[in-house]
Amino acid sequence: MSKPWQNEDRLRELYWDEGMNIEQISDELGCGHTTVWRWMKRLNVERETAKKDRPVHYRTEERGYEVWRYTNGDTQHKVRIHRLASVAWFGFDSVCQKDDVHHKSCIPWDNREDNIELLNKMEHTQIHR
Repeated sequence: MSKPWQNEDRLRELYWDEGMNIEQISDELGCGHTTVWRWMKRLNVERETAKKDRPVHYRTEERGYEVWRYTNGDTQHKVRIHRLASVAWFGFDSVCQKDDVHHKSCIPWDNREDNIELLNKMEHTQIHR
């Protein structure tokens, strides 16, 4: 009996019909994204190498920081949510003047306004020593 990621029709359906990316497909099928990528390649499931109007993807990184990842042409970018929130709360110029955005509770996914403060590198380093 073959695994779901070995089913060419299912991979095509998820990728092309449902618009999922490889990481989303791997989550759906319960395997790693490398496994999906290899089977898509092995089964000749065509992939777009640079989707021009790719939607923004929201994720939580291993260390707990929430990020938005997006692709612009062939370049991938990411923005951490706490930095975006800081711009909304404190203004772009204030965030630019300070180098770091610090979580007071040291919980990286706690992006509430009262848990965020702007610090310079030295201040931030002293807190985390």
